[in-house]
Amino acid sequence: MSIRPGRKTLITVAVVIIGVVIAGRFGAFREAGFFLRNAQLGSALVAHDLCYGVLLQGRSEEHVRNGELGPFIDDRLSWFSADIDQDNAEIRTSLYGLFSIQYGMRADGSCSRYIEGEGRAPGLPAPDPRPWPTGDAIHPAPQTLIADYDALVEAVEAEFEPFPSGQQRGTRSVLIIHEGALIYERHAPGWDRFIPQNGQSNTKVVTAILAGALADQNSSMLEDRNLRPEWEDQRTDITIRNLLHMTSGLDWNESNADGDPGVAKLLSENAADYVAAKPLRNPPGQRFNYSGGDSDLLMSVLQTKSGLNEEAWSRFPYDTIFEPLGMQRTVLSRDTSGQFIGQGSMHAAAVDWGRLGLFLARDGVWEGERILPVGWVDFMTTPTETSRCNYGAQLWIRGGCETGGPAEVFELSGFMGQSVTIVPATETVIVRTGFGPWRTSDLLSRVFPALGVDAPTLMAREMAEK
Repeated sequence: MSIRPGRKTLITVAVVIIGVVIAGRFGAFREAGFFLRNAQLGSALVAHDLCYGVLLQGRSEEHVRNGELGPFIDDRLSWFSADIDQDNAEIRTSLYGLFSIQYGMRADGSCSRYIEGEGRAPGLPAPDPRPWPTGDAIHPAPQTLIADYDALVEAVEAEFEPFPSGQQRGTRSVLIIHEGALIYERHAPGWDRFIPQNGQSNTKVVTAILAGALADQNSSMLEDRNLRPEWEDQRTDITIRNLLHMTSGLDWNESNADGDPGVAKLLSENAADYVAAKPLRNPPGQRFNYSGGDSDLLMSVLQTKSGLNEEAWSRFPYDTIFEPLGMQRTVLSRDTSGQFIGQGSMHAAAVDWGRLGLFLARDGVWEGERILPVGWVDFMTTPTETSRCNYGAQLWIRGGCETGGPAEVFELSGFMGQSVTIVPATETVIVRTGFGPWRTSDLLSRVFPALGVDAPTLMAREMAEK
């Protein structure tokens, strides 16, 4: 039935009035324009996190709302209602019936906007009783690998205690790997080593690893430019090296003040297209700007460089990285178009994040097989001057530029406390997952001495603050 112009006008006015009223109640959304821009993003965030939390991780809606959608973010997200269809693996959210968003789960376990659910992802594999990393079991005699095991236990336990202020840290899992063996683990209630956990920006390192796998076939790929056919201005000078080092110069605001990370990941049909449309803020290669957009764009560029069709590319990260490393509880997220998201939201079990860390500690070699070309991990872990020695290629650096080469300690780091800290010299990997305020250097300052590891615990920017 068509709506008469007069009635349509009344409905439009009513919607605007509702928006303004809700905006006033929302505090940060006091400006109606801001509210209207961000209400859909809020609806998408709720749908995204419930899709992964309920359908992939098997948690209750309440558990997700008290965590990812709770007070550490914005308790006003509770205004968004959700309809969870377990059978069809779909989530529908709205704000008082407005700004409705649907997320569906693909058969591979990834969740995307505006797709029909393909059914719940296959159940997680049964634990492998062999010692990690070949299997999933803790080392049979971990006390033999360090001098003071009790000190290690105490160092980790502190990560599950509140801050002196009484505020909770939100820690979910901590795994300690030393000399290549899993020697200690601790999990908050409701979590274990097998539940796929959102690594947030830990995901970015996957783009660098995939770039390395492709660079093995094309050694000059780092300097490739003219990366997008529609670019006709100075953006044609952006290279793959620039994207890896986050020096593309594209106008991107990682603080989310303008909605960039959220819009690209949650609302854009194609995240890379969203980024590619950005103008230049600086000439390519001159300034470091931490940018999830560079990672999304890089993922798309790598797909093009691979020459693989859609089906083959959809298998490439799994065939190249996850399956060889035994990362059987890992899901790489996709946008609505089906393209892999480079900036964040890969879900992997704590044991799988640990495997990825050990793989990098071992210079891209796994069980005697070289997966990354010689020198690629050194390239990834060498701090750049443009980042003031805080960043390499899609990962963070501890200790600054003191060595003049690859870092002694490097790290995957993600929003709200995801981290995988790696010390190649001792094959030490420290996995921390959670959702709350955190300071990884504090954890390292306790754990490194307990392990007998003499390595930097601070980033260059933290060193400058001392």
